Amino acid sequence: MNILSLFDGISCGRVAVDRANIQVDNYYASEIEKPAIESTMRNFPDTVQLGDINQLNEDFLGTLPKIDIVMGGSPCQGFSRNGKGLNFDDPRSQLLLKFIDILNWIKENNNPNVNFLLENVVMKQEWQDVVTERIGVNPTNINSFLVSAQKRPRLYWTNIEVSQPIDNNINLIDILEDNVSDDYIISEELMKSKPIEIKGNMIDRFITMDGNQVIVRNATKQGYLIAEEGDSINLSVPNSNTRRGRVGKGKSNTLDTQCNQAVFIDGKIRRLTLTELERLQTLPDGFTEGLSNSSRKKAIGNGWTVDVIAHILKGIR
Repeated sequence: MNILSLFDGISCGRVAVDRANIQVDNYYASEIEKPAIESTMRNFPDTVQLGDINQLNEDFLGTLPKIDIVMGGSPCQGFSRNGKGLNFDDPRSQLLLKFIDILNWIKENNNPNVNFLLENVVMKQEWQDVVTERIGVNPTNINSFLVSAQKRPRLYWTNIEVSQPIDNNINLIDILEDNVSDDYIISEELMKSKPIEIKGNMIDRFITMDGNQVIVRNATKQGYLIAEEGDSINLSVPNSNTRRGRVGKGKSNTLDTQCNQAVFIDGKIRRLTLTELERLQTLPDGFTEGLSNSSRKKAIGNGWTVDVIAHILKGIR
């Protein structure tokens, strides 16, 4: 099959295609992040890199062979609940519409029966409806926790017949490495924070160890959450007085480009290793090796949960 992958990143889509046992004749990837491209070319040197999606005009598209699959996950910051809520006013959100324009051109001029898959975050219904109207199918909401140790709800617009994956019951503790260096352990200093008033009480601790559990400050009525053995803790923005959902019960919360996640294990709080972050996206161990640590985290956080994509692609007839 000939595959056109837009916003390809580190080619999680190519891993999923292989995992779905789909033969690849040509894999065309549109990506602009140099570290992501470097990772792709190390893992899949036969990838045809196309560069910026905005440069893929009709003249260029006309040079492509028959495309069997168009897939991509456009930048989500404009739609994310953690963002500024600019939706289509965010220039990055316009790239989603560019995906649809290219897909429509492929349908009209290249292959009317092309399979397609578009992924993005769970967003406000009014924004979701705009995408649905333009692409012509309703999305399916699939949460990665069914196939991995990560909570990652996402919308998938596709003309491939798709069902919910079977729950594999994978917990965070199941994907942890053995014998992790003490360098990953969170220091006492990092558990402190600037004093913040929550419900009339001044709290100067972000994290408090309490025997076989951890008290994590959280901007809810109670003011905190409890983490137990095998739970994850989101370490981002420790001085925030609005941050919620810091504790993932038995799972990691959604990875972002910082991947600032820790786990409470063996009575200690430690950061997740890069291998563990790859496993949360169901990537092969060491898939992003060769990049700097920060580039690896960004690429992993921007990526797809591979086993979700493979599950969808297996529906192609």
